[in-house]
Amino acid sequence: MRFSVLGSGSTGNATLVTAPHTSLMVDAGFSGRELKRRLEAVEVAPEDIQGIVITHEHGDHTQGAGIFSRRYGTPLWM
Repeated sequence: MRFSVLGSGSTGNATLVTAPHTSLMVDAGFSGRELKRRLEAVEVAPEDIQGIVITHEHGDHTQGAGIFSRRYGTPLWM
């Protein structure tokens, strides 16, 4: 299992959790465009994310969740 912090702070939070057959994003606190850029920086295609888990409803954890979910058809869990 691999954990990649895509960003952490008051301006946004997102962590990628990958295992051999699963990729999940925990929180999506950046814009959809910024989430895509940060995923590509760790060599993960946005289409490969199988779900987004939101820890709580603060903007720095949810900002890009909706657009990312709609754009890539990614399930979203809160």
